[in-house]
Amino acid sequence: MVYKQLVFGGPDREISVIQYPFVAPGGRWQSPPIVWQAVRRDWHEAADLYRNWFRSWAHRPVISAEVQTLPILAGTVVRARPVEDLTLRDVRKDQEVGTYDAALAQVRMLQKRGYEGTELIGWFGKGHDTTYPEYVPSAEMGGKEELRYAVAEMHRTGLLVLFYLNARVANYHSSTLYAHPEWEVQLANGQRTWERYGAEDFAVLCPAVGGWQEHMNQEILRVERDYGGDGVQLDQIGAATSFLCFNPEHGHRTPATAWADGYIRMLRNIQIQTRKVNPQFWTWIEGAWEGAGQFVDA
Repeated sequence: MVYKQLVFGGPDREISVIQYPFVAPGGRWQSPPIVWQAVRRDWHEAADLYRNWFRSWAHRPVISAEVQTLPILAGTVVRARPVEDLTLRDVRKDQEVGTYDAALAQVRMLQKRGYEGTELIGWFGKGHDTTYPEYVPSAEMGGKEELRYAVAEMHRTGLLVLFYLNARVANYHSSTLYAHPEWEVQLANGQRTWERYGAEDFAVLCPAVGGWQEHMNQEILRVERDYGGDGVQLDQIGAATSFLCFNPEHGHRTPATAWADGYIRMLRNIQIQTRKVNPQFWTWIEGAWEGAGQFVDA
């Protein structure tokens, strides 16, 4: 898979595709085929055509039995961003419960209302959108043992517990980025990426880097083994901006293959390793795309 841009819209409702023909001196580049197909009926016909094409080449996803039951889950915000983000209103101060013990109390109330589980958000570091990519329980929220107790109590009453993680960015001040600045996406002009959420600054990491892939794998395995997670959300993989990466040391064939190929390898390995521990462990991501869909549950 290679990086491309699909452009829809404009005054004439144009549809266009932008390809990136990176090729070494003396080499050749052949554009991947692009197929436009009209349909006679409604969107169901288009969906059937797309599904048949996907199944013609893709690895058939093995969906966790827990996901196939379509459980009703609710998010539980332990700590929101320390400083409110005025443009991102998805996780707010008025939603946070503060501690793992308070999260347990809230989830018990949710269970009485018919919910079958929860996703813990902002359960690490200083809260949501803070210490990526380091996912360590916070002493201020109750510490590791209180987190483990809360999860065990949720399990005791038959609830599922998911954990939120971000699999795309690293805080500029994280020890991980300090130790591995070479994992960052390198833009065409040689500069680094920069994104801000709340009051924190982040760099985007290249998913093709083997060390970054293994870091995320180990973080997720710790959530599964040490904290009792039934699954994880890996945020931003399919919904936030993807980049062409120009660092030739990262292992991608061209800048255009870094993103899709890298995340496919990362997600495939995460699924293999986590299901050795729990065959029903599941992963969901933000945004749907063909490469990731082979190795995630939702």
